[in-house]
Amino acid sequence: MKIKNLPFAICHLRAKRPGLSLIELLIGVAIFGAVSILFVTIVLINSRLFSDQKTSIHIASQNRLALDEITNQIRESAGVVDTCSGCGSSSSGISTLVLAVWPLDINGQPYQPTSMCIFDYIIYTRDTDELEITKEIIVPDQTNSSRKPSAKILASDATNLTFDYDDLGNPANTTEVTISVENVASSIHKTHTVSQDTKASLRTIAQPVVNNNGIIYAIHSGNSDSELRIGSSSQIVGDIHSNYTICTIDNCPATPTVTINGNVSAVDNIADGVNVAAPYTKTEGAPFVPLPSINHYDWVNEADAGTNMGTTNWDGGPRELGPAKITGNLTLSNKIDLTLNGPVHITGNLILNGGTGGNMAKIRLNEALGSQGTAIVVDGSMGTFSTGGTFKNVTIYPTSSNPKGFLFLVSTKTGTTSELMPAENVQGHAVYLSRGNAYISVYSTTNLTGALIGGRVGTGGAITYDDDLAEFSSSGSGAESCVP
Repeated sequence: MKIKNLPFAICHLRAKRPGLSLIELLIGVAIFGAVSILFVTIVLINSRLFSDQKTSIHIASQNRLALDEITNQIRESAGVVDTCSGCGSSSSGISTLVLAVWPLDINGQPYQPTSMCIFDYIIYTRDTDELEITKEIIVPDQTNSSRKPSAKILASDATNLTFDYDDLGNPANTTEVTISVENVASSIHKTHTVSQDTKASLRTIAQPVVNNNGIIYAIHSGNSDSELRIGSSSQIVGDIHSNYTICTIDNCPATPTVTINGNVSAVDNIADGVNVAAPYTKTEGAPFVPLPSINHYDWVNEADAGTNMGTTNWDGGPRELGPAKITGNLTLSNKIDLTLNGPVHITGNLILNGGTGGNMAKIRLNEALGSQGTAIVVDGSMGTFSTGGTFKNVTIYPTSSNPKGFLFLVSTKTGTTSELMPAENVQGHAVYLSRGNAYISVYSTTNLTGALIGGRVGTGGAITYDDDLAEFSSSGSGAESCVP
């Protein structure tokens, strides 16, 4: 059978196919919208819950970290102190805590110091701009402690850190500290606050330390990573001690023979070629011995209160100096004859080059200084390994009191390890004291009665210990202040 008008029939059938009405379309869109809104609501609620939980956990952990750290450190400390050398303007009070802690020996073990000048210090405070609780470790005497200075952030989002002492008027006498820490942080729609207080008692009240100002060694080397080096030409009369090893200058740790007329001890080993004359002994594995707690800040303070001078150049002739602060360099040359009436503080470099033979420079101590002696404290350089030393050709005279008063030559230079504290053709009586990291270098032309004290020491000259040094005290008043 023949079908007529086929195209029309097909179109007619298509027109009869059912479709979506407007109402059905609107209902579908509404259902989709409702499901989408429900889904977004669930996501937002979960996001808020996650944000709240994350923020809450964060500030709670920050708060607990700060409280636990400070509490534990108080309990382990030797005590609260008002301030310390190197603490700058930081002092114990409502918003800052300064703790004294025992220094560490070369094995990282704490030991009881013999002076407040040998303690290490920890400062807790809050940065009000960054809202961070910070911890800073201060090591004033790095020759006597292996602890490394550092500064770190202890906790963030800290809106409050306060300390309350049972003796608020004098925190250094406190036996118990109350620490209050508050942390605040915001999540997506909520501000979270955690505030806690805790009390920490000092296990023991820090007893007054026994001052070990007395100098008992001809050479006392305190650095835990630098050998005490002794040249084969050395002539040493007196005991020597190293808080590391003892070897020979020529080729540490090879052993060109040198004989010491005194007891020799070292925390680590002593080279075979370092011998002792009878009846003295040689002891390896000896206990760590802190350097004498000689407080050079007393001399600095006295000098700074005296005459103020700029860069000074004196060429020969009799001169008198001290107490005096020299802002700049001090240069002494030729046949100068200098009498010290008190301590001298040099912020720059010290250059002394006397003549040779009968033309050597002279440094005398005013007899009025008595057994206390005096000091030249140098903040700048006294020479480097590459340029050579700048302290040479001089005779130094003590006072005639009983016990004698000595000149203390003190270097506070820190930084580069190339710095020298030289003794080239230095005769007479003196104590070399390196409070920074300058290397005490004694030339073979030197014949010194006194002592060498510092983190890094090397000698090829003659060093003779004087028993009067055992009676030395760095503070006439008996008080000890390690703050410049």
